Amino acid sequence: MLRRLAAVIVCILIVALPLTSCKEKEPMDVWDEEVSASAGYRRTVLYYVTDDGFMVPIMKLLPWEEGIGRAAVSQLIGTEVNKSAASRMGLNTVLPEGVELHLRINDEGTATLDIANLPELESASEEHSMVTAIACTLLEFLTISSVRFTFDGERLNKLPHGTKVSGEITDASLNVEPGTVNVSAESTYRMTLYFPNSSASLNIPVTRYTTEMPTVESAVKELILGPIHEGLLECFPDETMLLGVDIVDTTATVNVSREFLAVEDSPGTAEAAYEALFLTINELQEITDLRLQVEGDDYEFGSRPVSAPMYPNEFR
Repeated sequence: MLRRLAAVIVCILIVALPLTSCKEKEPMDVWDEEVSASAGYRRTVLYYVTDDGFMVPIMKLLPWEEGIGRAAVSQLIGTEVNKSAASRMGLNTVLPEGVELHLRINDEGTATLDIANLPELESASEEHSMVTAIACTLLEFLTISSVRFTFDGERLNKLPHGTKVSGEITDASLNVEPGTVNVSAESTYRMTLYFPNSSASLNIPVTRYTTEMPTVESAVKELILGPIHEGLLECFPDETMLLGVDIVDTTATVNVSREFLAVEDSPGTAEAAYEALFLTINELQEITDLRLQVEGDDYEFGSRPVSAPMYPNEFR
């Protein structure tokens, strides 16, 4: 899923803040508004910060209740229960314990979240992570199109460390890759790539800017080039080349060169590459299945089964 970045011509330095787009719903997100197989629970996407500083979406089953949006954000408060559950996956909550939340959603889909009793956070990075994680969590709800914040009932221009909170948030770019990019309304676009973290336990969405309109083929080529951020796994060996991408109905076939076979020296890397490919392609075109080929032959994953992920990450 792609959104063209419109801006006045300007040269910007993209910094690697722990902040890809959180508003653009995945094709799988039709599940987000449905009850799970376990009656009375809702599949809900929450945003956390990893121990490495990346922001990630995690699907968690939450009990259905009135005010499910507020309940979702409450999962991000640093209570002992929430912190313990998150830490098992290498995740961190973004709100300090003791805050109170009040959420209103108007008929136009604007959600206003009031945060009461918020102490001063330690840094601008923590402020930024808090605002982004909360906004992205709320924007996962199909009934919410924008998010605004108040604090103790008042609108603020910015938080103590300078994070702006005066406007409505409709989208956010997550884990932006560092580098200098010339941004213009005609020629600059962003694409979402997924890379596994260093232990391949989480799929991390990354925003990469390009001067060409992203396509499935160009996104897969960028994925094969590997990540810029430290702490992310390069799951395509050096000199691996993309030989072709073909999508028929909702099945994608990705054909790569024989250099990919070097992944067999690193157990689990082929499976990580499969998930990264599936998630990256789904950002641009809906697919339900993926075939990975090497020089035209289906790649054999061995005894470890692979399947298309319904969500980038799931709470466990």
